[in-house]
Parts: sequence; C-alpha cells; structure tokens
Amino acid sequence: MSIQGVAYVIYQRTQQTRLALLPHLVFLMLTIVFAIIVWLLADLSGEWALVASFVLLLALVGIGLSVFITLAMIYLIKQRKNQPIKK
Repeated sequence: MSIQGVAYVIYQRTQQTRLALLPHLVFLMLTIVFAIIVWLLADLSGEWALVASFVLLLALVGIGLSVFITLAMIYLIKQRKNQPIKK
C-alpha cells in the first residue's frame, strides 16, 4: 500500500488532515536518518556523501509531491461530501 493509501485510510477513520499526513512525516524522518547514517559512515568528501545528498534531495522532493497529492485528495474528498445528492 502506498503512502497515499495509508493517508486515505487514516483520514477516512479520523477525519483529521494532520493525522493523515503522519505517514509522510515518518517516511521523511526515516530518509533523514538514513542520509545521516550514510554521511557518518562515509568519508565526507567521498562519493557516498554525494549519494546521501542526492537521496536526501530526491526524498524531499518526492515527499513534498506526495504531501501535495494527499492534500489534494483530502480536498476532493471534502468537496465530494459537501455536494448535494443528485437523484
């Protein structure tokens, strides 16, 4: 299941946007910890430091897009609930 899927399930059960964004925060923290571990284990001027930098940069961009998609999904869910029922 994707992060958006987990966020959707959390939002459907709790109706709280901040709580639905929690999986994104967890994934961001895991990525930052991974990048820090690679930086600490690697030579700071070596290729692994560059790899850690790219991993961190790509993770930030990817998680940012994922948060945007999740917020758009929550917005559309709220808009759909506010529409009158058509017969």
